[in-house]
Amino acid sequence: MKKTGPKHRRPDSLFNPAIATAKAAWYRLNAEKGVVRAQADLGLLYHRGQGVPQDFAEAGKWYRKAADQGDVDSQNRLAALYASGQGVPQDFGEAAKWYRKAADQGDIDAQNELGTLYGNGQGVTKDYIEAYRWFELAATRDAGADFEVHDNAVKNRDLLAKKMTPEQIAEAKKLVQAWKAR
Repeated sequence: MKKTGPKHRRPDSLFNPAIATAKAAWYRLNAEKGVVRAQADLGLLYHRGQGVPQDFAEAGKWYRKAADQGDVDSQNRLAALYASGQGVPQDFGEAAKWYRKAADQGDIDAQNELGTLYGNGQGVTKDYIEAYRWFELAATRDAGADFEVHDNAVKNRDLLAKKMTPEQIAEAKKLVQAWKAR
């Protein structure tokens, strides 16, 4: 099952170092006031090392603040840090927790990653039905700009289906329908 990782959607273009440094200062000012988008963007600047030194632990700190307030991008990015062990101890259980929060909000990156964790038994009990459910949700969503993630979810779902019985696939599809109906 191919992993894709979260897309870095924000902040937009920060190729000019002077602009990146100024934006980092502005984001920090607002992030410290509890502004969710500023916390998420400051985390991303630390993740990328734009306008500030690259520091995955600091990125994780700001992602967590935004993720705790429901920011789906930060939940996904924090999960990726836990999955990779960058800036935080590697912990697939924590990765699964944060991917689940983002996946429940409909994020196809997180749905695909959560499917991968279930398919491999990383941080969760290996469960092909759950894996198929998350891959199917990602595969059947409007891909928008996430064509690569969508295509990977389709491939992951189809590869996993070869290991499953028709009854398991039917059960997974019922879970998909229940999730969509909520």
